Amino acid sequence: MNRPVGVTIVAALQLMGAVLILMGSLGILWFKDAIAQEFSDVPGATPNSNFVMGFGVFLLVLGFLGLLLAYGLFMLQAWAWMATLVLEALKTLSNLSTVATGVGSRGVAVFQLVISVVLLYYLLRSEVKRAFGQ
Repeated sequence: MNRPVGVTIVAALQLMGAVLILMGSLGILWFKDAIAQEFSDVPGATPNSNFVMGFGVFLLVLGFLGLLLAYGLFMLQAWAWMATLVLEALKTLSNLSTVATGVGSRGVAVFQLVISVVLLYYLLRSEVKRAFGQ
């Protein structure tokens, strides 16, 4: 079956996000000592480059998982469709929580909530599900 244009767009956005996360993680890992030193200027804080390095490695793993997910979406793999559904559902719940409690940026949460709901709606359309063999 041909890949729907919307799936190509979702996969391309996933790919771009993964690349940005990878670039950010590499920057954090490259400058971990400087970042740790910057946070040590906060009263009562001590420089901890191990924490910064751990965060950089965590982002690196997320970036590689994002690349894998983008590949799966491009190749119309059922596991990628399911993983994207789960991630968007979790994002929806998280953003609903932010909007409801007011903890965090409500404007950003509303924007992200709209995007997640649109993606969920799109991924659950019958022609998209069919493209992923569902």
